[in-house]
Amino acid sequence: MNNKQSRSGILTAMVLSFSVITLSANSAMTRWEGTDRNGTVSAEKDCPLIVEKEVLTFDLKDIPEIYPAEQKWNSYSGNVTAEYTFYNPSDLDVTAHLVFPFGTMPMYAHFSGEAGTEEFRNAEKDHYRISVNGEEIRPVLRHTWQGLHPFSLQEDMPLLFADDDEFYRDDLPVTVCTYSVQDVDPQYTAAAVRAPLSADPAKTRYSVFPFNGGTFDDHKTEIQVWADAGTITLVIYGEAPDQEPEWTFYDNGQPGKIIEGSMVLTGKETYLFREWALQSYQEDSEILEQDYVNAYRQMLIQDNFYGNIVTEPESTSLPEERLMRWYAYEIHTGSGERIVNSVTAPMYPDIDEGYKDPVYTYTYLLSPASSWKEFHDLDIYIHTDLKLIKNSLEGFEEGSGGYQAHFDTLPEKELEFDLCAASYPQRKNSSGTLYLLVFLVPIVLGFVLFFAAVIFIIKLIFRKKQS
Repeated sequence: MNNKQSRSGILTAMVLSFSVITLSANSAMTRWEGTDRNGTVSAEKDCPLIVEKEVLTFDLKDIPEIYPAEQKWNSYSGNVTAEYTFYNPSDLDVTAHLVFPFGTMPMYAHFSGEAGTEEFRNAEKDHYRISVNGEEIRPVLRHTWQGLHPFSLQEDMPLLFADDDEFYRDDLPVTVCTYSVQDVDPQYTAAAVRAPLSADPAKTRYSVFPFNGGTFDDHKTEIQVWADAGTITLVIYGEAPDQEPEWTFYDNGQPGKIIEGSMVLTGKETYLFREWALQSYQEDSEILEQDYVNAYRQMLIQDNFYGNIVTEPESTSLPEERLMRWYAYEIHTGSGERIVNSVTAPMYPDIDEGYKDPVYTYTYLLSPASSWKEFHDLDIYIHTDLKLIKNSLEGFEEGSGGYQAHFDTLPEKELEFDLCAASYPQRKNSSGTLYLLVFLVPIVLGFVLFFAAVIFIIKLIFRKKQS
């Protein structure tokens, strides 16, 4: 297996580890990721407020379409409302700084590129509501880098307050070198070019686009790119080395036969890190400039899969669909006062079209509510015309317009439930099943018959020798 195949296999494994894909007869993706929801939490430690009651109402009469051409985001109405009754038992007036993380953009919302992203973002403005005692308040929209990592309140909330990094400082020099691949014989269709890099990771780190792979260590690595890329960009963070990398061309995507080729430096620009991070920033995106820089910084830190000196972000710009979105706001309570705080946000389910009737999976994280000083009653209402076929919490009862459940305290599990038009959804005939029937079964049967014949012949020979 050459490096191109190996690299492809690694990337495939990474993708499959983050999203479930079911093969169907038409070879189309049938599993689509939505976004999790999370209850309101205090952005400060030791908040004295008590949650006397929370009412979760899921209004899921509307189901999102998968394909952007069919989806009208401004008319989508599926949402959840979390209504909290807060009580201030202390002798002091309390101003609490709260955050409501409401997920990344669902997978099926950004297939039409930047235009689809902007349409989705604008439509969402009409669907979020935050109120205190029935009076709407205006939150601040915040963003942090989420990437492909699962959300963790303990790890992700501190990113709201981080504004620098020990290495990726705002004034860190960034050198961007552009190379042109030339003089490679076209007969070498899998030609690759490699270059050794070494550095003290406290002083220098690299990114390369487009990236293919290589060999990696904490202080020394050898990067590889395909020769047919044409143009290659090498980004140097921190101190730039005195000499250019030594590029070597190979015929088949791995060290082996060395071939002719040249790497010509066509451009070299320098930035400060903040300038480089903001190169694709758009003021009308409603992302705070500082949040954008912090997210870019975290993208480089979290996507550091290849040792300490090579990081490989998804692109040179910041993919907006990989940002965790938060609403930040304040509530004020006097000593002994009760207030009702309500937050409404859209719900975007995972969609599994591998069934004759699609299955919609909704996730709402309850565990962050354990951070409150006390938490008491929880009522959950699911308003839907579909069937509740699976849920993580016991105690749901069917009633008019949907399902409901009551809990005297915060459940230990997260809330996850599946909805479907059918009570017992049936899987579609899949290419995987067809493959098993047409190819694997005859092969297995052939092996069984072969070994049976071998055993039979051995027994005959053994009997003849005995006779």
